[in-house]
Amino acid sequence: MKIPGELLSIIFVDSNGFQLAINIVMKRLFKCSLIVILLSGTAVYLPSCMKEATPPEVMTAIVSDITQTSASIGGTVTDDGEAFITARGRCWDTSENPTITNDKRFDGANTVLYSRSLALLIPDTKYCVRAFATNSAGTA
Repeated sequence: MKIPGELLSIIFVDSNGFQLAINIVMKRLFKCSLIVILLSGTAVYLPSCMKEATPPEVMTAIVSDITQTSASIGGTVTDDGEAFITARGRCWDTSENPTITNDKRFDGANTVLYSRSLALLIPDTKYCVRAFATNSAGTA
């Protein structure tokens, strides 16, 4: 079996040397593995497919417990993207759309709901915050 790009080629050979080649164009939404069992010259095709991982989806919780120098920030992993969550947390910055390259705090891995307090914030400063999660397919 060869999978060059999006083409799946399956070649069956029976005990008489008869060959059957099947070429299937596949979308890369699924990763497929094949099990071919030869029983008395008969090929059996058993597909085993699992959904390919995508970056997780996260929802940032409402900021709470706001003081002059701290606030509680959290989030919820709403979709793990069919992969184990390896990191999750919150990031913040004084400009819009903070990323994990800005200030961030990690809150462990593979839990759905999380919330922690941020301290040592500068008084009278506007902060933008968001939750994030990372799996093998990326960070959201």
